[in-house]
Parts: sequence; structure tokens; C-alpha cells
Amino acid sequence: ALPAGILDPLTSSGVAPGLEHLPPAASEDEALTELRALADSNTVAVSMIGQGYFDTLTPPVLRRNILENPAWYTAYTPYQPEISQGRLEALLNFQTMVTDLTGLEVANASMLDEGTAAAEAMTLMYRAVRGS
Repeated sequence: ALPAGILDPLTSSGVAPGLEHLPPAASEDEALTELRALADSNTVAVSMIGQGYFDTLTPPVLRRNILENPAWYTAYTPYQPEISQGRLEALLNFQTMVTDLTGLEVANASMLDEGTAAAEAMTLMYRAVRGS
């Protein structure tokens, strides 16, 4: 544990001057109001999008449930059983298709990132060589 009197000097040495006295946090509604006011101060220029694009209004229910829902754009694996089951079935179908197309005895499609992919590939090859 740190000694009682060291936390303030430690914090002040690592935080830029002025950052330790920030205004109180705004609520989500207050922040949105402030950001909308800031956006409204921008100059609206002529749209150069073209191709028959016209301004549209996205209904609030779509904005809130799709565009503002992080579940649609985060990279995390879903943990709900029904979603995980569908993902697992898709992985199995993909692996089966790869083995059918390539003639390989095994195929693997469960790698989520580079580190996991490398570790899983090495483990798979080690077990395959050991078992032969």
C-alpha cells in the first residue's frame, strides 16, 4: 500500500496542470444538447454527395436501437447462448466446407485475434504431429 501522504504529489506529478480541477460531469442529455448546439453552429454547405441522394430522416427508434447500439459494431464475441450457438454452428459449417474443399483432415476457424490464432495453430499442429 502507498503511504498516506504520497497520493496527491504522485497524482500532481503525472497529471497536466488544470486537469485536476475539471467541471462536474454532464449527464447524457446535457452532453447531447451541448454537442447538438455545437453542431448547429457549423455552416451547412452545398451537398456534393450527388447520385440522387437526398437528405433523409432516420426514425429515433432506428437511431437508438441500431445506430447507437454498440452491440452492432463492437468486436466482442456475443455471450448469449442462442447467439453463441449460431456462431458455433457457422464455424463448424465453415470448417467442414474447408476440409471438403481442400482434402485436409482438419480445419480450424475459431481464431479471434492474431495471438489466439498463433497459439491455437501451434497447439493443433503439436497434437497432430504427436498423434501420428
